[in-house]
Amino acid sequence: MYIIFNKNKKKLKQYTSMNRNEFKIVGIFIVIMLIPWIILFSILGTGDVGKLWKVMTGGFEWIFIIVVLLIVSFVLHKKYQQVFTLLEYIGGSIALVISALATIMLLFYSTTNLADDDRINSHIAYVKWEEHHESSYEECTSEDKDGNCEHYETRCSYVPDVYMACDSVGNVFSITREQFFAIGKYFGTPMEKNFHDYANDHCDDGYWYYYRWGGTKKTIVPSAKKHHYVNYIKASHSVLKYYGQMKGYEKDLAKYPDVYEGPFGPFYLNRVIDQEKIVPQYWTTAVNNELCYHNSYLGPKQEVNIIVYFTKHDRNFTYALHEAWCGGKKNDVVVLIGMDHFPNIAWVEVMSWTPNAAFKIKLRDKIQALKTITDQNTFVKAVVDQIRAPGEDGFERLHMTSMEYLIADIVLPWWAYILSALITALVYAPLMWWFFRNDITDEYSERSSSRNRWTSYSRFKNNY
Repeated sequence: MYIIFNKNKKKLKQYTSMNRNEFKIVGIFIVIMLIPWIILFSILGTGDVGKLWKVMTGGFEWIFIIVVLLIVSFVLHKKYQQVFTLLEYIGGSIALVISALATIMLLFYSTTNLADDDRINSHIAYVKWEEHHESSYEECTSEDKDGNCEHYETRCSYVPDVYMACDSVGNVFSITREQFFAIGKYFGTPMEKNFHDYANDHCDDGYWYYYRWGGTKKTIVPSAKKHHYVNYIKASHSVLKYYGQMKGYEKDLAKYPDVYEGPFGPFYLNRVIDQEKIVPQYWTTAVNNELCYHNSYLGPKQEVNIIVYFTKHDRNFTYALHEAWCGGKKNDVVVLIGMDHFPNIAWVEVMSWTPNAAFKIKLRDKIQALKTITDQNTFVKAVVDQIRAPGEDGFERLHMTSMEYLIADIVLPWWAYILSALITALVYAPLMWWFFRNDITDEYSERSSSRNRWTSYSRFKNNY
């Protein structure tokens, strides 16, 4: 081998350069196949991705899928190892496994009802306006004969104004210019102005403007944010769920309340559900506003989401709503009130996944004891006081870790496993084609930037 290489140092450099460039190719492929993980972490937090991992590894089917994919890749390597090298096989196998795992987890999340979302409650702490500015970047203005850049120049790109509302727990909402000034006026506080240096040596910087909440109840702006999480209960077929209870109640079952765009931004939530139009509008509005206020500070402290639901039906309606909403979200307290006519209370039930059973019983009895809901403040106080009660008498949010025994009941259908293999193969196929057919040339090659490796390897071999 030493003699061969000394016969033609130019070809030695070309051949070894090909091996060095393989590292670049493998690196690019691994980054591409990380895309499913990027999607996964963009939807869920680290903790919920860990829950998905537990669900997936609760069975053995995923191992079978990965082993089959690796065997196929190994067979291709053994058959075409001249153009599908060991390095490429190892790098490709790593990328294959990484991509397959994330794809299977995504299918678990999307096809087994594990996907769910709750509402994170808080209040707007401040609004921010990032003034338009310029962002700098480097652009190559001249190249040498080998295509290497000889000179760079700094260019500037325009970045438009950005308006946002930030709540007290770190959630950020995109708002309009009009909403920025409307919230600032509602806060009644002076606008702050700070110069922000974007470290652009040749481009224009800009100012950041703020309005901050003054800390009074009168000027508070409650907010709600949809948050995705993994729900073992929803995906399981356990006795915790009800089936066949909605028949006859369909038209009176409201959809679970979602966050919507309001006057100040996309963080409004209706907390009083009156699908059957039993309660006067003034009462609904007043109680909704009060519950929004209390949720704004109870949310960060106790991770609670309070909803009040009215119906004319009997107590069996509870089971229908339980089935429709799957018992509510993990942080919900749903106060379900039955009444023949306003303001008299006929019956009360509390729907919540809280582990504190005493809390639900005491809250139910406390509302039932009111007999009427004429006084909005008395009603809201009864709900809030019980939520804030100490120990098991108060509210505690359900933690999904306490429901991990349901994992064994969550199974991905075989068609989804086959689909995961096909998706991974489809992503891997063009990379395999690149492994087989192309490489990057170096400064010693007289060919184009993409070369047929079948021809290149065979010519190199035939020269000796």
